[in-house]
Amino acid sequence: MTASPRSLSPRRARITTALASVTLLLSGGIMPVANGYATARPAIRAPFGDRLAADSALGAVFAAVRPRVALRVQIESDLYRRKLDGSGGSCGSNCVALERALTDAVRVLFDTRYRFAEWSSGGAPTQDTVSITLMQRSTDASAVKMVVALQGRARQFGAAPEEVEFEQFLFVALRPATDWTPDRMRVVWADSLARRLDTFGPRILANVIGRLPLTGVVVLDPTRPSADVRLPADSLRAADAPAPKFLVRLAMPSTTTSGDIVSDTGELVLAPCRRTNRGFYACEMSVFRWRDRSGSDTLFRQKARDARVTTASVHLQEYTPLSSSLGAGGLAAPRNP
Repeated sequence: MTASPRSLSPRRARITTALASVTLLLSGGIMPVANGYATARPAIRAPFGDRLAADSALGAVFAAVRPRVALRVQIESDLYRRKLDGSGGSCGSNCVALERALTDAVRVLFDTRYRFAEWSSGGAPTQDTVSITLMQRSTDASAVKMVVALQGRARQFGAAPEEVEFEQFLFVALRPATDWTPDRMRVVWADSLARRLDTFGPRILANVIGRLPLTGVVVLDPTRPSADVRLPADSLRAADAPAPKFLVRLAMPSTTTSGDIVSDTGELVLAPCRRTNRGFYACEMSVFRWRDRSGSDTLFRQKARDARVTTASVHLQEYTPLSSSLGAGGLAAPRNP
């Protein structure tokens, strides 16, 4: 099992906990790229085709990929606040206690479903936060919504909040007054949250959770429509089938018709992928999106000839965790080592 960042030596830990750096190997050799959020790496020169030499030089550096992420559950529904504390203006004592209890429950739910991240319960500061907000919109008087969003640094990687229906007002009104206690509602709502995460899992992963930046090396081959994604499968805690689908964000400066240089961002989807005997992934280039254009690897290679790729980050679009069994309400989640 690949070591976690906290079990590494101090020198390796400083390098491997940088969360958003990807090295692009192009025809001129290996080019380390830092995007401002990561520790810069020393240059490693090797022929493009010498993948074994690259593995030897970089294998120890990129031993761990899992970002450390904080969680926060917020109750911003006046209806819920009135039921819990008698006032809808602010989150009272019962509301705050329920937020904390639900945050602990969601941490278990996330650790089972999104095992590629370390869901922090405190301690060292984190750069990224996932928030789950139960809220009402004045334009919709029929239901409370659940909004899953990224906070902090990860918002800069193209994440879009996902909003789904959490509970109809009718069921809120019919719930007995004796049920409106933090202990009781923690059980009821944790079960509801688990069901929403399962029902809307692909959307939530692709647009929110999967946009958390991973640490790793992506080798883009300019001569063929393929890529090596050097993220250890064991560190991702990913199932072999179906294998993950990756998204690589590329900063690609472009020259306008007036001669000005502008910053552009391209997104390259890598799928299908397979785990190699070295524990990494070999993937095909699937879809490349740039500005209002979308196409296959051919469009990417055409664009890459015209613009120097200078930064990158790697994310997950689809992910299946190593199998684990759930207990009642989806809350009990035995952890594989």
